[in-house]
Amino acid sequence: MICDDPADGKDFSLGEGITVLYNNYGTSILICGENIDLIKAETACGAPIKYILFRKS
Repeated sequence: MICDDPADGKDFSLGEGITVLYNNYGTSILICGENIDLIKAETACGAPIKYILFRKS
């Protein structure tokens, strides 16, 4: 997990990581292994933009 939060730099199970990602108000990046990143952008109003990045192996 990469975020401006006490969870920064910690390891989580996928379910716990997604919960932290969605409950954090700032930009959050959840790195899942070597091939998938989940990114949630920061927003002042409305729903934040969410990205899923896949790296082809």
